[in-house]
Amino acid sequence: MSTLVILVGNIGTGKTTFCKKLKKHDRFIVCPDNYSGTKKEKRDKMIKELENGLENYKYVIVDGPSLSIKQRDKLLYFSKKKNHNAIVFDFGIGNEFTLQRRINANPEISPEEWGKNHNRNKREYERPENHEGFDRVIRMTNCQN
Repeated sequence: MSTLVILVGNIGTGKTTFCKKLKKHDRFIVCPDNYSGTKKEKRDKMIKELENGLENYKYVIVDGPSLSIKQRDKLLYFSKKKNHNAIVFDFGIGNEFTLQRRINANPEISPEEWGKNHNRNKREYERPENHEGFDRVIRMTNCQN
């Protein structure tokens, strides 16, 4: 049985940094930021990677904002249909520190665009709860508001 791990939080809250520090054995990372193409092509690639990961790895980690209940429900569908476990790490809506932090890997994002995305994500954020279908909800306190 696999475990689906969903990282929830605004940009700059530490999701990718946390993901990189996890043990590297028997895990598969799905990172929607790495996909290109149309919205449908990106969705299809993510679905394919989720299904492959859940069939072949002990842990499948989704490294994306997953800010809303609706977004997380779409991800949970894949763990529920095969009775896999599901855990969420909640990095929160962000704060002044995360607003000022820019991802070094994306220097093409202007400070204005970063701020716009950060503030939009803050408005879209819905705090994850167990009743969504998670076996465990873990609050990460480093960037919570």
